[in-house]
Amino acid sequence: MQTSNNSEDNPQDSTSEGTALEGTSPNQQNTAGDSTSAKPKKPRKTRAQPEIKARFVEGPILRHIVVMSSTAALGLSFLFIVDLVDLYFIGLLGNPNYLAAAGYVAAIGFLLVSVGIGLMIATSVRVGRALGQGHTDEARRRATAAVIYSQLLGLPLTALLLLIAHPLVGLLNPTPAAHEAAVAFLYIVLPFMPIMLFGMACNGVLRGLADAKRSMYITLFGGIINGVLDPLFIFGFDWGFEGAAWATAISRLSIGVFGFWFVWRKYSMFVPINRAYLMQEWRDLTQVALPALTTNLATPLANIYITGQIALFGTQALAGFTIVGRISPVAFALVFAMSGAVSPIFSQNLGAKSYKRLYQTAFTGVGYAMLVVGTICGALFFGNSVVIDVFNAEGDAAFMITQFNTYLGLLFFFTGLQFLSQSGFNALDRAHLSTVLGWSRAIIGAGLGTWYGGTYYGLAGAHAGQYVAGVGFGLVAFA
Repeated sequence: MQTSNNSEDNPQDSTSEGTALEGTSPNQQNTAGDSTSAKPKKPRKTRAQPEIKARFVEGPILRHIVVMSSTAALGLSFLFIVDLVDLYFIGLLGNPNYLAAAGYVAAIGFLLVSVGIGLMIATSVRVGRALGQGHTDEARRRATAAVIYSQLLGLPLTALLLLIAHPLVGLLNPTPAAHEAAVAFLYIVLPFMPIMLFGMACNGVLRGLADAKRSMYITLFGGIINGVLDPLFIFGFDWGFEGAAWATAISRLSIGVFGFWFVWRKYSMFVPINRAYLMQEWRDLTQVALPALTTNLATPLANIYITGQIALFGTQALAGFTIVGRISPVAFALVFAMSGAVSPIFSQNLGAKSYKRLYQTAFTGVGYAMLVVGTICGALFFGNSVVIDVFNAEGDAAFMITQFNTYLGLLFFFTGLQFLSQSGFNALDRAHLSTVLGWSRAIIGAGLGTWYGGTYYGLAGAHAGQYVAGVGFGLVAFA
């Protein structure tokens, strides 16, 4: 592994004897030492940069996948669990328009979250590959460039969404009351999203370093803060629906704060870089980030369209779709986490030229996805009535929950295949293939599948269309 020649990597102890004074010759140093009036200057202490090791190039592949995906899933699922709790508290307000507004907000907010996920994947790939090659200093420079990149993406995108929030919500066929509530929520939460993107870039740095525990802590602590503030703001301060928005906003702020703290305090990953390097790294990062961002935007844009189509079947149908949309990321968090969790494993082994381990990672991931989906689907099937009772679902809402828990959830295995394949594409400089597959699934699978199913088979077909169409794309992606 290469080491830096900078003074930060070789700190010198401050001793009273044998320490050269800054800006003096050896003879002047002796003279200064004999003088009672001259006081020697203490050398400036510098922060030592810890040694970083590429952990994924050795050891059992399955253990790496389990550790990375489970810790990532725990952090992500906790956020989604808080969203479920948030939805529960909003339901206690007794206004169905608030539940509908929560669904619209989730569909639009997913746009920025998807940008963050794409950036996180690209960052983990770039940092992980440099580390796998033994270039620790280069990994630090890439990490610094990535967090700057997050703000160049986040600030203008947030400003754009703030400008078009009102007409954008209007595209989802809301009632006037739901429209007003959703826009008010977005105006509170959106200004905090660039800070969350900063935290997600830091999360990508930690994943590239194989620090699964701290990458989990970033989202875990953010979820805890959201969960504590929700009932306090909604009922304690009597802020109602806007209280849920402020709890979410502060949670997003905490993700950025914790991300900075972990990356800087533990690894000192932020280092000075010049403008020339920054421009070059942005070009290199964009080669991975842009396809990843474009790929991740396909799902939320398709989800916005699907939300509008489901809304045509009535308030109960939209409520059921919203509940399923909050259940699925929690239930299948291990599957969702694979796209970001497996990329650094691929990247480090590619950097180390361990090609046999690349194949082992791919096929081990398939078996892992099959085991996870089968286990979760069994739990959903036997717990279906409990889920319906918890959310007081009736009519079409109860039907959609049952439909998902009975058989649609099984199709998440093919979603897992696509996530696993996209991780490999991103790590192997084939990110454009992820983009093609992601948008093909969004347009042909989710979009046309929902339209065709809704047109010919009603609500059941509209709900099932996106899942059924995803089967073929999962198989093609892995092939």
